[in-house]
Amino acid sequence: MTILSIDAGTSTIKAAAFDRMGRELFVVRRDSVVERPREGWSEQDMALVWDTVCDAVRETAGNVDDIDAIAITAQGDGCWLIDAAGAPVGPALLWNDARAADQVGAWVADGAMAHGYAVSGSVTFPGLANALLRWIADNQPARLHNSAYALTCGSWIFYQATGDIRAEPSDASAPFMDARTADYSDDLLSSYGLSACKRLLAPIKTGAARLTADAARRTGLREGLPVVLAPYDVPAAALGVGAHEAGDAVAVLGTTFLCGVVTDRPVIGDEPSGCLVSLGLPSRFLRFQPTLAGMEVVHWAAHLLGLADARDVITLATEAPPGANGAVFLPYLSPAGERAPFLDPSARGSFWNLSLAHSRADMARAVLEGLCMVVRDCLTAIGVQPSELRLSGGGTTSPSLCQMLVDVTGTPAQRAASSELTCRGAALYALLVHGRASALPEWQASARESWSPKPQQVKFYAQQFVEFRRVREIARANWRAAGTNLGRQS
Repeated sequence: MTILSIDAGTSTIKAAAFDRMGRELFVVRRDSVVERPREGWSEQDMALVWDTVCDAVRETAGNVDDIDAIAITAQGDGCWLIDAAGAPVGPALLWNDARAADQVGAWVADGAMAHGYAVSGSVTFPGLANALLRWIADNQPARLHNSAYALTCGSWIFYQATGDIRAEPSDASAPFMDARTADYSDDLLSSYGLSACKRLLAPIKTGAARLTADAARRTGLREGLPVVLAPYDVPAAALGVGAHEAGDAVAVLGTTFLCGVVTDRPVIGDEPSGCLVSLGLPSRFLRFQPTLAGMEVVHWAAHLLGLADARDVITLATEAPPGANGAVFLPYLSPAGERAPFLDPSARGSFWNLSLAHSRADMARAVLEGLCMVVRDCLTAIGVQPSELRLSGGGTTSPSLCQMLVDVTGTPAQRAASSELTCRGAALYALLVHGRASALPEWQASARESWSPKPQQVKFYAQQFVEFRRVREIARANWRAAGTNLGRQS
């Protein structure tokens, strides 16, 4: 059985084909355009996203014989509105959009955020659908009136492919699902002042639908092929790296850096932190901490340092010693601040302890170490020290970055041989939907790369982590006081 898997990420859209043994046959990657019409806003043209998906799928299908099924995964959260005819109602508002930061702050103050976490297991942040819908209701009421459904990226692509409106359980997990009943909560909708928006929520469904004639024409695939909406990119990545059993841990080094642990029940911690979603397998959940810092920070550093790309940043960083000669970098560069392992829309990045003695290599190293520190910070918040991390995301193509990560976290790591592990997880999910559970061991047996912590470096970075958190707390005290208007000419 050959499966064509689509991963519509924030910055890149991929289409990859896999055989029944989990071997990657062919991959196509296309850049995806993110528009930022105002500071803190992050949007995508929904029709352009679908056009790009079709283009990538058509090329993959042209290089692989006998596609048997399609699996779809994508970026999570955000708000992708369509009208009753299925047409987009304006651009999609993405998970890293910051326009609703003030609303989230109000929910923190009045207790709605804490209540929402206690019910759903997920902390609200500005790019979550509840915050975005509240902002649209307050600022663009006509747009909300004209909308029939609030989808996610994955459910939008699935609708374009099949004509079927649905929400996949992991996508539906936040912000409106009661984690204990696995259904939408009227109580949560009410607590956010969004009871009237219940009509916008797509029905939660699993299973396959069929590729329409129009989608077949656009993609070059056969009409009627089964199409499966897989878990969104975070849980799909966990499946792709083989994190299936309770206690398995995953770290994703992508647009966002995150780590998570698989559980066999919906675990909700005492303090609001992180997210809880269905993993797509019976009695399996993923409890994870998704930061807003990731490879975008490395690309920013490349521009700052006059380098061509992220790979050059990583190469330059190897010229500096561990600890970057005392330079410390807080990587909170998202306009939306930070969401994990703490929620603070006012969080901002900064270099600390720089002097004229520091080099470009020191700054590059400090950036990468800062990102690895946030992964350790997330593991600390989860409260589990796993025996191994299973890695996914574009950052894992760098062995030196992977080695830095295991040294900073003190945790061995491995990576499956496939180059597109999120696509791989979606394809595996499609196999399971089609009753091929016997494929699970075969897919887990794929060749892997692995890294082990170096004891001397682990000891060193344990001390550095204490310093990193100390510096962050000093900076945090000033984030709100300084405000986002610091340095702006009025």
